[in-house]
Amino acid sequence: MAEIFSIYGFPIFVQTLDPITLKDVRQRTSFPDKMGPFNLKKQEDLALVFLLIRIKGYLEETRLALETGRVFVDEGFKKNGVAIHIPFWESVFSDGLICFASSSSIFPIQLADFAAFALNRTQLLIGKPTLNSLDVELMKILTPIAWNFQNIERKGIELTEVVENNDVADG
Repeated sequence: MAEIFSIYGFPIFVQTLDPITLKDVRQRTSFPDKMGPFNLKKQEDLALVFLLIRIKGYLEETRLALETGRVFVDEGFKKNGVAIHIPFWESVFSDGLICFASSSSIFPIQLADFAAFALNRTQLLIGKPTLNSLDVELMKILTPIAWNFQNIERKGIELTEVVENNDVADG
């Protein structure tokens, strides 16, 4: 999967929203409580809306002429096979649809799942005081994906590992 990202350069966008940030955002800005099917009082819904806005902006900046993109979201917010029509996004999202699907039926969703795994695992490993040889190998595999992330800070680290006799070896 990492090689697929390296070869094709798929952009990856990250959006998280915790309850504290949700409260802060809602206090600073006047958001409606609902936008279509989205309950903007819920962090999951608002995070998805923010992510869709990021993707819409990216597509508007990078697409050719009248190209539109088909948007698939992993099922959860809505069930597999459900689509939400957002008419004012038709110029960017094909037919103005946000489609929900299972990764077993829409294989590119597995790429998004892998990107989330890669980010999560990398953050966990960066926080460890020492890396074992398996950690170092995983970091070597995942590091090239860092260039695909569009909206998060990238940090360089020195890959070292602790070998069996507690000496440090460069990775």
